[in-house]
Order: sequence, then C-alpha cells, then structure tokens
Amino acid sequence: MKIAGRMKIAPALAHAAISGGLGGLLLGFDGAVVSGATSGLTRAYHLSPAGLGFTVSIALWGAVAGALLAGIPGDPIGRRDTLRILAVLYLAGALGCLLAALPAALFLALLAAIPRGPRWLVEKGRLAEARAVLAAIGETNTEAALDSMRAAREPARVQPAAGARRRTIPGRQILFSSRAVILECGASAVPPMFRKDSHHIYRVPELEALPWLAHGFGTRLSAIPADLTTVKQIHSADCVFAEGRRGNLGQGDALLDNTPGSALAVKTADCVPILLADERLRAVAAVHAGWRGAVAGIARRAVESLVERFGTNPADLHAALGPAIGQCCYEVGPEVAAHFGRAGRAHIDLLEANRAQLRSVGIPANRIYPACLCTMCRADEFHSYRRDKEAAGRMYSFIGVLA
Repeated sequence: MKIAGRMKIAPALAHAAISGGLGGLLLGFDGAVVSGATSGLTRAYHLSPAGLGFTVSIALWGAVAGALLAGIPGDPIGRRDTLRILAVLYLAGALGCLLAALPAALFLALLAAIPRGPRWLVEKGRLAEARAVLAAIGETNTEAALDSMRAAREPARVQPAAGARRRTIPGRQILFSSRAVILECGASAVPPMFRKDSHHIYRVPELEALPWLAHGFGTRLSAIPADLTTVKQIHSADCVFAEGRRGNLGQGDALLDNTPGSALAVKTADCVPILLADERLRAVAAVHAGWRGAVAGIARRAVESLVERFGTNPADLHAALGPAIGQCCYEVGPEVAAHFGRAGRAHIDLLEANRAQLRSVGIPANRIYPACLCTMCRADEFHSYRRDKEAAGRMYSFIGVLA
C-alpha cells in the first residue's frame, strides 16, 4: 500500500463506504447474536431494550471504524486488501462484542443471585421458592403465609349465596344475588362473603341479615357517617362503654353498647378494625387492633367486656375483621416479632393474631369473617400509614343498633 497523499479520492471513498458498510453489517450481526443471548437472560428483568441498543451501537461503531480503516491506503483498495481489512475489522468487532458482553453477563449473574422476597416469588408463581424463603426466615406456617400473599394480590372470589345466579364480566367473575355484588376472600379456611356497595363501603351479608344492625367498613372513597361515637385510640386493651352517648368519649381502643340509635366507630390505616355483634342480645362493639393492641389482647378483652356487661354468650357473636395490612406487606423488626413468637425480622399476620384471640374466647370459627384485603397493596381503595406515612388518611369502620 502507498501513502495517503498519492491516493485517488473518489475510488478511496467508494471503497471506504463499501468496506465500512460491510463491516458495520458484520459487526451488527455479531452484536445481534450476543445481544440476543443477553436479551434472553434479561427478559425476566425487563431489560431486553438494552440488547437492541447494544446491537445498534456496535453496528455504528463498525461502520465508522470500517470507513476510517478503508480510507488509509494511498491507492484504490484491491480486493485482497478489502478482505484483509474486513477480516481484521470483524475479528476486532467480535472481540469488542465479547468484551462488552462479559460485564453484562456478570451483571445479570449478580442480579439473578440477589435473593427475592416471598411476595415477589408468589407474584411470579414460584411457590416452591417462596416456601423455601419463608422457611429460611423462620415462618412456622408457610402455607398460611402463602395464602395471605395470594389473597392480597388476587381479585376477591365469591362463595355462592343462596339463589345467586352466575354471570361473567370481562376480567373477573361475579355472583349476582338479590342484594348486591358479593365478593369473597379466598385466603381463609372458611371464606367469608364481603360486598362493596355503591358508597364504597364493605359490608358482611351475615351481619346485614340482622335487621336491627347497621355496619360497614369504609374505604378512602367513602363518606364519613354522621353522629358517630368514637374514642382517642391509644393502642391499648381499654374498652369504653358508650351508653348511648355521642362524640369522642376519651381514650381507649374498643367501644361497646346496646343502646338503640348508637353508632360506634374506629379509625384505621393498616390496623385491624373488628366489628362484633351479639345476635341474641343486640349488643355491639367496634375494636381497633394494631400490633400493640393485639399483643395487649384487645380483641379478647372486647369479647370479655361484652360478656361481663351484657351477659353475651360468645357463641352468639358474629365477628367481622375489616381491611388491614396483610402479612404480605407487614414486615417488622426483631423487637416486634418477638411479641408474636418470632425471631429476627419477620412478616406478621395481624389478621390471624386477632382471629386466634376471638376463637380463644369461644367465638365459633365459622362466625369470624376476615376481609383479607391488604390496605398497603390496594392504594386505590385504602389508606395505609406504612405506605403513605404522615400523608395517610384514616378509614372509618362502624357498627350500631338501629333505633
């Protein structure tokens, strides 16, 4: 080859364009092979657009490098020189692709090695791995934990009501009864039936069947009922007897009454709201149960107070547990987990902790109705203090004896 000063410009540019274009195509093909492999690895992480960008950048680099190399010779490049340049260019491109793929492969290997949480694994349907993770973090009842996580992510299901007729709506299955659309929580052994009315309030048909009772679990979209009786909630086991009074009655975490016209309410934004109704004596209670209240035994204490004050038989009680943070989202530190018999960081099931208290004082399991609606997961419906911090609102759950 001769020096660049003696070359003929037009033929040199033509050969530069040809060799540069061919080099770019070859490098692009090589890049496509490598990026195709990496795209297959990264599909689970939604990074496949990186493969396309990688291919395009390699092809452009090949075209520029090919043009520069092809423009060096002084005379129009012969066929042999062109092949040599393309061979060198392709080998250099292949080496460049390999060097570029190694960091990507290393990154993907590290990404794949990062432990995934049980909730993520449940969402992806990898239940065996989720069980292993739950066992590793000390979860004693892995199946109950998996049920809770599935319930928090799946649409509510239904159990057929008497006389209900089945219809299908795109995206979900619903049963229509003479009352309203009825939803079912699928996590509990005896799935309760909840329904959401046109005012965005969840109700329990078993409680609606009591003609003297008014009740509901509010959402972030529902209006606050008027003339409620409330207390300043302090995460305790203190019960307050309303005795027909309205307004705020001081401090406590459970309100009890049997006065016609009463309307007892608690406010929650992750804690468990519990509504109790004695179908025989027409006594009611509204309970606020956070983790401190659960540890203090507020649910058990509320039932005991109904027994002491009104002579309630626990077997006559209905207990509805409304929307609250699910085990899927309620991870706590060792100091809180220890109160629930767990070691280290753990996912606590507040719903089950309160259900266990209610069963322990004699309420039949088939009269306990958990909503299994996670407040943290369902931002469109519920306030959540853990999710929204100080910006979180509060939802009202109420129960009362009709006048």
